[in-house]
Amino acid sequence: MLKNNIIIIVLLCSIINYSCGSKIIEDSIPWYYDGNNEDSTLGVNLKKAKFELLDRKNGVDVIIAMLDTEVDINHLELAKAIWNNPNEKENGKDDDGNGYIDDINGWNFLGNNNGENVLYQSNETSRIIKWNNKNFVLSNNDTIRENYAQYSKAKNYFNQKRNYASVILEQTPILLNTYRKELKNPNLPKEEFITLELLDSLVEIGRIKKEELLMIYNVKRNKLSLKLILEDSIKYVRQLNKYYNLNYEDRSIIGDEEYNLDDSIYGNNSVNNNVKKLWHGTQTAGVLKGLGNENIKLMPLCISSNGDEHDKDIFMAIRYAVNQGAKIINISLGKEFSLNEDWLDKALLYASENDVLIISSAGNDNWNLDLENYKHYPDDNKNDYEFVDNFIRVGASGQYLDNNLKTSFSNYGKKEVDIFAPGENIYTTSSINKNGNVFSQGTSLSTPIVSRIAALIRSYYPSLTAFEVKQILMDSSVKYDILVDVPTKENPDQQLPFNELSKSGGIVNAYNAMLMAEEYVKSKKKK
Repeated sequence: MLKNNIIIIVLLCSIINYSCGSKIIEDSIPWYYDGNNEDSTLGVNLKKAKFELLDRKNGVDVIIAMLDTEVDINHLELAKAIWNNPNEKENGKDDDGNGYIDDINGWNFLGNNNGENVLYQSNETSRIIKWNNKNFVLSNNDTIRENYAQYSKAKNYFNQKRNYASVILEQTPILLNTYRKELKNPNLPKEEFITLELLDSLVEIGRIKKEELLMIYNVKRNKLSLKLILEDSIKYVRQLNKYYNLNYEDRSIIGDEEYNLDDSIYGNNSVNNNVKKLWHGTQTAGVLKGLGNENIKLMPLCISSNGDEHDKDIFMAIRYAVNQGAKIINISLGKEFSLNEDWLDKALLYASENDVLIISSAGNDNWNLDLENYKHYPDDNKNDYEFVDNFIRVGASGQYLDNNLKTSFSNYGKKEVDIFAPGENIYTTSSINKNGNVFSQGTSLSTPIVSRIAALIRSYYPSLTAFEVKQILMDSSVKYDILVDVPTKENPDQQLPFNELSKSGGIVNAYNAMLMAEEYVKSKKKK
Protein backbone atom coordinates (compact mmCIF):
# COMPACT_ATOMS: atom_id res chain seq x y z
CA MET A 1 0.00 0.00 0.00
CA LEU A 2 2.81 2.44 0.86
CA LYS A 3 4.49 1.77 -2.48
CA ASN A 4 1.23 2.48 -4.30
CA ASN A 5 0.81 5.69 -2.32
CA ILE A 6 4.26 6.87 -3.40
CA ILE A 7 3.25 6.37 -7.03
CA ILE A 8 0.04 8.28 -6.38
CA ILE A 9 1.82 11.28 -4.92
CA VAL A 10 4.31 11.35 -7.78
CA LEU A 11 1.46 11.26 -10.30
CA LEU A 12 -0.42 13.97 -8.47
CA CYS A 13 2.59 16.25 -8.14
CA SER A 14 3.53 15.95 -11.78
CA ILE A 15 0.44 17.77 -13.00
CA ILE A 16 -0.03 20.58 -10.47
CA ASN A 17 0.79 24.19 -11.37
CA TYR A 18 1.64 26.57 -8.58
CA SER A 19 1.37 30.31 -8.29
CA CYS A 20 2.97 32.49 -5.65
CA GLY A 21 0.90 34.04 -2.91
CA SER A 22 0.20 37.75 -2.53
CA LYS A 23 2.96 39.88 -1.12
CA ILE A 24 3.05 43.65 -0.92
CA ILE A 25 6.42 45.27 -1.48
CA GLU A 26 7.46 48.90 -1.23
CA ASP A 27 9.58 49.10 -4.36
CA SER A 28 7.41 50.76 -7.01
CA ILE A 29 9.62 49.64 -9.89
CA PRO A 30 9.73 45.85 -10.24
CA TRP A 31 12.98 44.20 -11.31
CA TYR A 32 11.75 43.38 -14.79
CA TYR A 33 11.29 47.06 -15.67
CA ASP A 34 14.64 48.01 -14.16
CA GLY A 35 18.19 47.62 -15.48
CA ASN A 36 19.60 44.99 -17.79
CA ASN A 37 23.23 44.00 -17.39
CA GLU A 38 25.23 40.86 -16.80
CA ASP A 39 25.95 41.68 -13.15
CA SER A 40 22.35 41.95 -11.99
CA THR A 41 18.83 40.91 -12.88
CA LEU A 42 17.97 40.95 -16.56
CA GLY A 43 15.21 43.53 -16.72
CA VAL A 44 14.20 45.42 -19.86
CA ASN A 45 15.45 48.93 -18.99
CA LEU A 46 12.03 50.57 -19.12
CA LYS A 47 12.98 52.71 -16.13
CA LYS A 48 16.05 54.00 -17.95
CA ALA A 49 14.08 54.63 -21.13
CA LYS A 50 11.38 56.52 -19.29
CA PHE A 51 13.58 58.78 -17.15
CA GLU A 52 16.47 59.33 -19.55
CA LEU A 53 14.77 59.44 -22.93
CA LEU A 54 11.06 60.21 -22.56
CA ASP A 55 10.53 62.56 -19.63
CA ARG A 56 10.77 65.74 -21.72
CA LYS A 57 8.95 64.39 -24.75
CA ASN A 58 5.27 64.35 -25.56
CA GLY A 59 3.60 61.28 -26.96
CA VAL A 60 0.26 60.64 -28.64
CA ASP A 61 -2.47 58.49 -27.13
CA VAL A 62 -2.13 54.74 -27.71
CA ILE A 63 -4.76 52.13 -26.88
CA ILE A 64 -3.68 48.61 -25.92
CA ALA A 65 -6.53 46.13 -26.32
CA MET A 66 -6.38 43.21 -23.90
CA LEU A 67 -7.83 39.89 -25.08
CA ASP A 68 -8.05 38.18 -21.72
CA THR A 69 -10.30 37.38 -18.78
CA GLU A 70 -12.23 40.05 -16.93
CA VAL A 71 -10.20 42.91 -15.44
CA ASP A 72 -10.52 44.73 -12.12
CA ILE A 73 -10.95 48.17 -13.70
CA ASN A 74 -11.48 49.72 -10.26
CA HIS A 75 -8.17 48.50 -8.86
CA LEU A 76 -6.32 51.42 -7.29
CA GLU A 77 -3.31 50.94 -9.58
CA LEU A 78 -5.33 50.39 -12.76
CA ALA A 79 -8.31 52.75 -12.67
CA LYS A 80 -6.54 55.68 -14.35
CA ALA A 81 -5.11 53.45 -17.08
CA ILE A 82 -8.42 51.95 -18.27
CA TRP A 83 -9.73 53.05 -21.66
CA ASN A 84 -12.93 55.10 -21.72
CA ASN A 85 -14.97 55.09 -24.92
CA PRO A 86 -15.27 58.80 -25.82
CA ASN A 87 -18.29 58.20 -28.05
CA GLU A 88 -20.42 56.15 -25.66
CA LYS A 89 -22.56 57.06 -22.67
CA GLU A 90 -23.99 54.66 -20.10
CA ASN A 91 -27.62 55.21 -21.05
CA GLY A 92 -28.82 51.91 -22.51
CA LYS A 93 -28.24 53.17 -26.07
CA ASP A 94 -25.67 52.40 -28.73
CA ASP A 95 -24.35 55.96 -28.95
CA ASP A 96 -21.38 55.25 -31.22
CA GLY A 97 -23.37 52.93 -33.52
CA ASN A 98 -20.99 49.97 -33.35
CA GLY A 99 -23.70 47.56 -32.21
CA TYR A 100 -22.45 47.24 -28.64
CA ILE A 101 -24.62 49.05 -26.11
CA ASP A 102 -22.85 50.96 -23.30
CA ASP A 103 -19.39 49.65 -24.16
CA ILE A 104 -17.85 52.28 -21.90
CA ASN A 105 -14.62 50.47 -20.97
CA GLY A 106 -14.56 47.58 -23.42
CA TRP A 107 -16.69 44.49 -23.96
CA ASN A 108 -17.31 41.01 -22.57
CA PHE A 109 -17.94 38.48 -25.36
CA LEU A 110 -18.80 35.78 -22.81
CA GLY A 111 -22.01 37.26 -21.45
CA ASN A 112 -25.65 38.05 -22.15
CA ASN A 113 -28.05 40.97 -21.74
CA ASN A 114 -28.88 39.92 -18.18
CA GLY A 115 -25.31 40.49 -17.00
CA GLU A 116 -24.49 36.77 -16.76
CA ASN A 117 -21.00 35.76 -17.85
CA VAL A 118 -19.39 32.40 -18.61
CA LEU A 119 -17.00 31.11 -15.93
CA TYR A 120 -16.13 27.75 -17.53
CA GLN A 121 -15.48 27.05 -21.19
CA SER A 122 -14.95 23.73 -22.93
CA ASN A 123 -11.58 22.53 -24.08
CA GLU A 124 -11.16 23.00 -27.84
CA THR A 125 -10.85 19.24 -28.32
CA SER A 126 -14.42 18.85 -27.03
CA ARG A 127 -15.65 21.29 -29.68
CA ILE A 128 -13.71 19.56 -32.44
CA ILE A 129 -15.15 16.17 -31.53
CA LYS A 130 -18.71 17.49 -31.22
CA TRP A 131 -18.51 19.45 -34.48
CA ASN A 132 -17.11 16.51 -36.43
CA ASN A 133 -19.66 14.10 -34.98
CA LYS A 134 -22.40 16.41 -36.19
CA ASN A 135 -21.06 18.00 -39.36
CA PHE A 136 -18.42 15.75 -40.90
CA VAL A 137 -18.87 15.97 -44.68
CA LEU A 138 -16.99 13.74 -47.12
CA SER A 139 -16.69 16.43 -49.79
CA ASN A 140 -13.23 15.59 -51.19
CA ASN A 141 -10.09 13.69 -50.31
CA ASP A 142 -8.21 16.74 -48.98
CA THR A 143 -11.06 17.63 -46.66
CA ILE A 144 -11.35 14.05 -45.46
CA ARG A 145 -7.66 13.82 -44.63
CA GLU A 146 -7.49 17.23 -42.94
CA ASN A 147 -10.63 16.77 -40.85
CA TYR A 148 -9.76 13.24 -39.81
CA ALA A 149 -6.20 14.14 -38.79
CA GLN A 150 -7.40 16.94 -36.54
CA TYR A 151 -10.31 14.88 -35.22
CA SER A 152 -8.07 11.91 -34.42
CA LYS A 153 -5.48 14.03 -32.60
CA ALA A 154 -8.18 15.88 -30.65
CA LYS A 155 -9.93 12.66 -29.65
CA ASN A 156 -6.70 11.09 -28.38
CA TYR A 157 -5.90 14.22 -26.36
CA PHE A 158 -9.47 14.37 -25.02
CA ASN A 159 -9.44 10.72 -23.91
CA GLN A 160 -6.00 11.01 -22.29
CA LYS A 161 -7.09 14.01 -20.24
CA ARG A 162 -10.34 12.39 -19.10
CA ASN A 163 -8.65 9.11 -18.21
CA TYR A 164 -5.87 10.83 -16.28
CA ALA A 165 -8.32 12.98 -14.34
CA SER A 166 -10.37 9.89 -13.49
CA VAL A 167 -7.33 8.01 -12.17
CA ILE A 168 -6.22 10.94 -10.01
CA LEU A 169 -9.68 11.39 -8.54
CA GLU A 170 -9.97 7.68 -7.77
CA GLN A 171 -6.64 7.69 -5.94
CA THR A 172 -6.99 11.02 -4.10
CA PRO A 173 -9.02 9.58 -1.15
CA ILE A 174 -6.29 6.97 -0.57
CA LEU A 175 -3.65 9.69 -0.65
CA LEU A 176 -5.58 11.91 1.75
CA ASN A 177 -6.33 9.12 4.22
CA THR A 178 -2.71 7.94 4.32
CA TYR A 179 -1.40 11.47 4.70
CA ARG A 180 -3.86 12.27 7.50
CA LYS A 181 -2.84 9.10 9.38
CA GLU A 182 0.83 10.01 9.20
CA LEU A 183 0.09 13.54 10.38
CA LYS A 184 -1.34 12.10 13.61
CA ASN A 185 2.15 11.08 14.75
CA PRO A 186 2.43 12.64 18.25
CA ASN A 187 6.04 13.65 17.59
CA LEU A 188 5.06 15.98 14.75
CA PRO A 189 3.99 19.63 15.06
CA LYS A 190 0.95 21.02 13.22
CA GLU A 191 1.00 20.56 9.46
CA GLU A 192 1.62 24.22 8.63
CA PHE A 193 4.90 24.12 10.57
CA ILE A 194 6.26 20.96 8.97
CA THR A 195 9.18 21.48 6.61
CA LEU A 196 11.67 19.11 5.03
CA GLU A 197 14.39 20.64 7.18
CA LEU A 198 12.37 20.02 10.35
CA LEU A 199 11.64 16.43 9.33
CA ASP A 200 15.35 15.82 8.70
CA SER A 201 16.17 17.24 12.12
CA LEU A 202 13.60 15.04 13.85
CA VAL A 203 14.95 11.98 12.02
CA GLU A 204 18.52 12.90 13.01
CA ILE A 205 17.72 13.10 16.72
CA GLY A 206 15.66 9.91 16.60
CA ARG A 207 12.24 11.45 17.27
CA ILE A 208 10.70 9.86 14.14
CA LYS A 209 11.63 7.26 11.51
CA LYS A 210 11.89 8.61 7.97
CA GLU A 211 10.50 5.44 6.38
CA GLU A 212 7.38 5.76 8.53
CA LEU A 213 6.70 9.25 7.22
CA LEU A 214 7.55 8.78 3.56
CA MET A 215 4.20 10.18 2.46
CA ILE A 216 4.82 13.44 4.33
CA TYR A 217 8.31 13.66 2.85
CA ASN A 218 6.86 13.32 -0.67
CA VAL A 219 4.12 15.83 0.00
CA LYS A 220 6.49 18.43 1.42
CA ARG A 221 9.12 17.83 -1.23
CA ASN A 222 6.51 18.74 -3.84
CA LYS A 223 5.26 21.72 -1.82
CA LEU A 224 1.85 20.21 -1.21
CA SER A 225 -0.52 20.30 1.73
CA LEU A 226 -3.96 18.92 2.52
CA LYS A 227 -5.44 22.14 1.22
CA LEU A 228 -3.57 21.96 -2.10
CA ILE A 229 -4.41 18.28 -2.57
CA LEU A 230 -8.11 19.05 -2.11
CA GLU A 231 -7.93 22.09 -4.40
CA ASP A 232 -6.25 19.96 -7.04
CA SER A 233 -8.99 17.35 -6.86
CA ILE A 234 -11.53 20.10 -7.54
CA LYS A 235 -9.59 21.00 -10.72
CA TYR A 236 -9.95 17.47 -11.98
CA VAL A 237 -13.65 17.38 -11.19
CA ARG A 238 -13.97 20.48 -13.38
CA GLN A 239 -12.00 18.81 -16.13
CA LEU A 240 -14.42 15.89 -16.18
CA ASN A 241 -17.57 17.99 -15.82
CA LYS A 242 -16.67 21.05 -17.93
CA TYR A 243 -13.54 21.03 -20.07
CA TYR A 244 -13.68 17.43 -21.32
CA ASN A 245 -17.41 16.78 -21.25
CA LEU A 246 -19.17 16.46 -24.59
CA ASN A 247 -22.51 17.20 -22.94
CA TYR A 248 -21.42 20.53 -21.48
CA GLU A 249 -22.76 23.52 -23.43
CA ASP A 250 -20.50 26.45 -22.62
CA ARG A 251 -22.38 28.91 -24.88
CA SER A 252 -25.80 28.36 -23.33
CA ILE A 253 -25.53 31.56 -21.28
CA ILE A 254 -24.53 33.63 -24.32
CA GLY A 255 -27.19 32.36 -26.71
CA ASP A 256 -25.36 33.25 -29.94
CA GLU A 257 -24.90 31.13 -33.07
CA GLU A 258 -21.55 29.62 -32.16
CA TYR A 259 -20.33 28.95 -35.69
CA ASN A 260 -21.74 31.99 -37.47
CA LEU A 261 -19.52 35.07 -37.78
CA ASP A 262 -22.48 37.09 -39.04
CA ASP A 263 -24.01 36.75 -35.57
CA SER A 264 -21.60 39.32 -34.19
CA ILE A 265 -23.61 41.34 -31.66
CA TYR A 266 -23.60 39.39 -28.40
CA GLY A 267 -22.11 39.71 -24.91
CA ASN A 268 -22.34 42.62 -22.45
CA ASN A 269 -20.35 45.52 -21.00
CA SER A 270 -19.59 43.77 -17.68
CA VAL A 271 -15.82 43.52 -17.88
CA ASN A 272 -15.20 43.11 -14.13
CA ASN A 273 -18.07 41.16 -12.53
CA ASN A 274 -16.09 38.00 -11.72
CA VAL A 275 -12.56 39.26 -11.11
CA LYS A 276 -12.23 37.28 -7.87
CA LYS A 277 -12.59 34.07 -9.84
CA LEU A 278 -11.07 35.24 -13.13
CA TRP A 279 -7.87 36.96 -12.00
CA HIS A 280 -5.63 36.52 -15.06
CA GLY A 281 -6.67 39.71 -16.84
CA THR A 282 -5.95 41.86 -13.79
CA GLN A 283 -2.43 40.46 -13.57
CA THR A 284 -1.86 41.15 -17.27
CA ALA A 285 -3.17 44.70 -16.87
CA GLY A 286 -0.76 45.38 -14.01
CA VAL A 287 2.21 44.61 -16.24
CA LEU A 288 0.77 46.58 -19.17
CA LYS A 289 0.37 49.60 -16.90
CA GLY A 290 4.16 49.71 -16.67
CA LEU A 291 5.58 52.72 -14.84
CA GLY A 292 2.59 54.88 -15.62
CA ASN A 293 1.93 56.95 -18.74
CA GLU A 294 -1.21 58.95 -19.34
CA ASN A 295 -0.89 58.35 -23.08
CA ILE A 296 -1.40 54.60 -22.69
CA LYS A 297 -4.92 53.25 -22.15
CA LEU A 298 -5.99 49.64 -21.60
CA MET A 299 -9.10 48.29 -23.36
CA PRO A 300 -10.45 45.11 -21.68
CA LEU A 301 -11.97 42.65 -24.18
CA CYS A 302 -13.09 39.57 -22.28
CA ILE A 303 -12.94 36.36 -24.27
CA SER A 304 -11.36 34.00 -21.76
CA SER A 305 -12.41 32.20 -18.59
CA ASN A 306 -11.57 28.71 -17.31
CA GLY A 307 -11.03 26.52 -20.38
CA ASP A 308 -10.22 27.29 -24.02
CA GLU A 309 -11.23 30.43 -25.87
CA HIS A 310 -13.56 30.26 -28.86
CA ASP A 311 -12.12 31.21 -32.24
CA LYS A 312 -15.22 33.28 -32.88
CA ASP A 313 -14.66 35.40 -29.77
CA ILE A 314 -11.00 35.96 -30.67
CA PHE A 315 -12.08 37.09 -34.15
CA MET A 316 -14.75 39.45 -32.80
CA ALA A 317 -12.47 40.94 -30.15
CA ILE A 318 -9.68 41.65 -32.64
CA ARG A 319 -12.16 43.27 -35.00
CA TYR A 320 -13.61 45.35 -32.16
CA ALA A 321 -10.14 46.45 -31.04
CA VAL A 322 -9.12 47.52 -34.54
CA ASN A 323 -12.40 49.36 -35.18
CA GLN A 324 -12.16 51.20 -31.84
CA GLY A 325 -8.67 52.51 -32.53
CA ALA A 326 -6.34 50.15 -30.67
CA LYS A 327 -2.77 50.23 -32.01
CA ILE A 328 -1.55 47.27 -29.93
CA ILE A 329 -3.45 44.04 -29.20
CA ASN A 330 -2.12 41.98 -26.29
CA ILE A 331 -3.13 38.30 -26.41
CA SER A 332 -1.90 36.60 -23.24
CA LEU A 333 -3.50 33.28 -24.05
CA GLY A 334 -3.28 30.39 -26.48
CA LYS A 335 -4.43 26.86 -27.18
CA GLU A 336 -3.10 23.71 -28.83
CA PHE A 337 -6.08 23.18 -31.13
CA SER A 338 -8.20 25.45 -33.32
CA LEU A 339 -11.47 24.33 -34.86
CA ASN A 340 -11.83 27.44 -37.04
CA GLU A 341 -8.24 28.38 -37.74
CA ASP A 342 -9.27 30.34 -40.84
CA TRP A 343 -11.21 32.75 -38.59
CA LEU A 344 -8.05 33.46 -36.61
CA ASP A 345 -6.16 34.00 -39.86
CA LYS A 346 -8.80 36.48 -41.05
CA ALA A 347 -8.52 38.36 -37.76
CA LEU A 348 -4.73 38.63 -38.00
CA LEU A 349 -5.04 39.82 -41.59
CA TYR A 350 -7.65 42.43 -40.60
CA ALA A 351 -5.30 43.81 -37.94
CA SER A 352 -2.41 43.79 -40.40
CA GLU A 353 -4.41 45.66 -43.05
CA ASN A 354 -5.18 48.33 -40.44
CA ASP A 355 -1.61 48.64 -39.13
CA VAL A 356 -2.34 47.14 -35.70
CA LEU A 357 0.41 45.19 -33.94
CA ILE A 358 -0.58 41.88 -32.27
CA ILE A 359 1.62 40.53 -29.48
CA SER A 360 0.84 37.02 -28.23
CA SER A 361 2.22 34.60 -25.65
CA ALA A 362 4.24 31.53 -26.65
CA GLY A 363 2.73 29.22 -24.00
CA ASN A 364 3.95 27.41 -20.91
CA ASP A 365 4.54 23.79 -21.95
CA ASN A 366 8.31 23.79 -22.59
CA TRP A 367 7.57 22.83 -26.20
CA ASN A 368 9.64 23.47 -29.30
CA LEU A 369 6.93 25.08 -31.41
CA ASP A 370 8.99 24.56 -34.55
CA LEU A 371 8.19 20.85 -34.37
CA GLU A 372 5.20 19.62 -36.34
CA ASN A 373 3.33 18.07 -33.41
CA TYR A 374 3.28 21.24 -31.29
CA LYS A 375 0.96 24.14 -32.05
CA HIS A 376 -0.05 27.29 -30.20
CA TYR A 377 -2.90 29.37 -31.58
CA PRO A 378 -3.26 32.11 -32.78
CA ASP A 379 -0.39 31.50 -35.22
CA ASP A 380 0.99 33.62 -38.06
CA ASN A 381 3.13 30.85 -39.53
CA LYS A 382 1.78 28.67 -42.34
CA ASN A 383 4.17 26.07 -43.76
CA ASP A 384 7.19 28.08 -42.60
CA TYR A 385 5.77 31.26 -44.13
CA GLU A 386 4.52 34.21 -42.06
CA PHE A 387 1.41 35.41 -43.87
CA VAL A 388 1.27 38.66 -41.84
CA ASP A 389 4.05 40.98 -40.64
CA ASN A 390 2.31 42.43 -37.59
CA PHE A 391 2.45 39.45 -35.20
CA ILE A 392 4.96 38.89 -32.36
CA ARG A 393 5.13 35.73 -30.25
CA VAL A 394 6.81 36.08 -26.86
CA GLY A 395 8.66 33.52 -24.72
CA ALA A 396 9.54 33.88 -21.03
CA SER A 397 13.09 34.58 -19.87
CA GLY A 398 14.46 34.17 -16.35
CA GLN A 399 15.68 36.74 -13.88
CA TYR A 400 19.39 35.97 -14.02
CA LEU A 401 22.07 35.24 -16.58
CA ASP A 402 22.50 31.52 -16.00
CA ASN A 403 21.35 28.17 -17.35
CA ASN A 404 17.76 29.06 -16.40
CA LEU A 405 17.64 32.09 -18.68
CA LYS A 406 14.91 30.28 -20.58
CA THR A 407 12.38 29.58 -17.87
CA SER A 408 11.61 25.92 -17.29
CA PHE A 409 8.05 26.33 -18.60
CA SER A 410 8.39 28.60 -21.63
CA ASN A 411 7.80 27.36 -25.16
CA TYR A 412 10.48 28.26 -27.70
CA GLY A 413 11.34 27.96 -31.38
CA LYS A 414 13.71 29.62 -33.85
CA LYS A 415 10.87 29.96 -36.36
CA GLU A 416 7.76 30.28 -34.20
CA VAL A 417 8.89 32.44 -31.25
CA ASP A 418 10.05 35.98 -32.06
CA ILE A 419 11.48 37.31 -28.81
CA PHE A 420 11.79 36.72 -25.08
CA ALA A 421 10.86 38.90 -22.10
CA PRO A 422 10.97 38.38 -18.31
CA GLY A 423 8.39 35.84 -17.19
CA GLU A 424 9.18 34.71 -13.66
CA ASN A 425 8.87 36.40 -10.28
CA ILE A 426 6.66 39.04 -11.89
CA TYR A 427 5.16 41.48 -9.40
CA THR A 428 1.81 42.78 -10.59
CA THR A 429 -1.74 43.71 -9.63
CA SER A 430 -4.12 41.17 -8.13
CA SER A 431 -7.90 41.04 -7.98
CA ILE A 432 -7.93 38.39 -5.24
CA ASN A 433 -7.29 40.92 -2.50
CA LYS A 434 -8.76 44.41 -2.81
CA ASN A 435 -6.20 46.65 -4.51
CA GLY A 436 -3.60 43.97 -3.80
CA ASN A 437 -0.53 42.70 -5.62
CA VAL A 438 0.95 39.30 -6.32
CA PHE A 439 4.05 37.52 -7.60
CA SER A 440 3.29 35.32 -10.60
CA GLN A 441 4.89 33.80 -13.70
CA GLY A 442 4.21 32.72 -17.26
CA THR A 443 4.54 33.82 -20.88
CA SER A 444 1.20 35.56 -20.26
CA LEU A 445 3.17 38.12 -18.25
CA SER A 446 6.14 38.26 -20.63
CA THR A 447 3.80 39.31 -23.41
CA PRO A 448 2.49 42.54 -21.83
CA ILE A 449 6.07 43.63 -21.16
CA VAL A 450 6.68 43.59 -24.91
CA SER A 451 3.28 45.18 -25.57
CA ARG A 452 4.06 48.00 -23.14
CA ILE A 453 7.34 48.81 -24.90
CA ALA A 454 5.67 48.58 -28.31
CA ALA A 455 3.02 51.04 -27.11
CA LEU A 456 5.71 53.50 -26.03
CA ILE A 457 7.28 53.36 -29.47
CA ARG A 458 3.92 53.97 -31.12
CA SER A 459 3.21 56.81 -28.71
CA TYR A 460 6.47 58.72 -29.19
CA TYR A 461 7.14 57.71 -32.80
CA PRO A 462 3.64 57.39 -34.31
CA SER A 463 4.89 57.49 -37.88
CA LEU A 464 6.33 53.98 -37.48
CA THR A 465 4.24 51.12 -38.84
CA ALA A 466 3.35 47.95 -36.96
CA PHE A 467 5.93 46.03 -38.99
CA GLU A 468 8.62 48.62 -38.27
CA VAL A 469 7.87 48.50 -34.55
CA LYS A 470 8.16 44.71 -34.66
CA GLN A 471 11.53 44.87 -36.38
CA ILE A 472 12.83 47.48 -33.95
CA LEU A 473 11.84 45.37 -30.96
CA MET A 474 13.58 42.33 -32.39
CA ASP A 475 16.69 44.08 -33.70
CA SER A 476 17.24 46.04 -30.48
CA SER A 477 16.84 43.02 -28.21
CA VAL A 478 19.81 41.94 -26.08
CA LYS A 479 21.33 38.72 -27.40
CA TYR A 480 22.84 36.02 -25.20
CA ASP A 481 24.64 32.96 -26.53
CA ILE A 482 25.03 31.13 -23.21
CA LEU A 483 23.87 27.54 -22.90
CA VAL A 484 20.52 27.17 -21.14
CA ASP A 485 18.52 24.19 -19.94
CA VAL A 486 16.02 22.95 -22.53
CA PRO A 487 15.08 19.48 -21.29
CA THR A 488 12.97 17.08 -23.30
CA LYS A 489 11.55 13.69 -22.48
CA GLU A 490 14.13 12.08 -24.77
CA ASN A 491 17.02 14.26 -23.57
CA PRO A 492 16.43 15.58 -20.03
CA ASP A 493 19.93 17.11 -19.85
CA GLN A 494 19.73 18.99 -23.16
CA GLN A 495 21.24 22.48 -23.29
CA LEU A 496 21.00 24.90 -26.21
CA PRO A 497 22.33 28.42 -26.89
CA PHE A 498 19.73 30.94 -25.75
CA ASN A 499 20.05 32.92 -28.98
CA GLU A 500 18.84 29.85 -30.91
CA LEU A 501 15.51 29.67 -29.10
CA SER A 502 13.78 32.54 -30.91
CA LYS A 503 13.93 34.40 -34.19
CA SER A 504 15.51 37.51 -32.66
CA GLY A 505 17.72 35.48 -30.33
CA GLY A 506 17.29 38.04 -27.57
CA ILE A 507 15.40 39.64 -24.70
CA VAL A 508 13.39 42.79 -25.38
CA ASN A 509 15.00 46.05 -24.20
CA ALA A 510 13.05 49.30 -23.91
CA TYR A 511 16.03 51.65 -23.84
CA ASN A 512 17.63 50.14 -26.93
CA ALA A 513 14.27 50.07 -28.72
CA MET A 514 13.54 53.75 -28.10
CA LEU A 515 17.00 54.76 -29.30
CA MET A 516 16.62 52.64 -32.43
CA ALA A 517 13.11 54.00 -33.05
CA GLU A 518 14.43 57.56 -33.04
CA GLU A 519 17.18 56.70 -35.49
CA TYR A 520 14.67 54.84 -37.64
CA VAL A 521 12.43 57.89 -37.86
CA LYS A 522 15.38 60.15 -38.71
CA SER A 523 16.48 57.85 -41.50
CA LYS A 524 12.93 57.73 -42.92
CA LYS A 525 12.80 61.54 -43.05
CA LYS A 526 16.03 61.65 -45.05
CA LYS A 527 14.63 59.38 -47.75
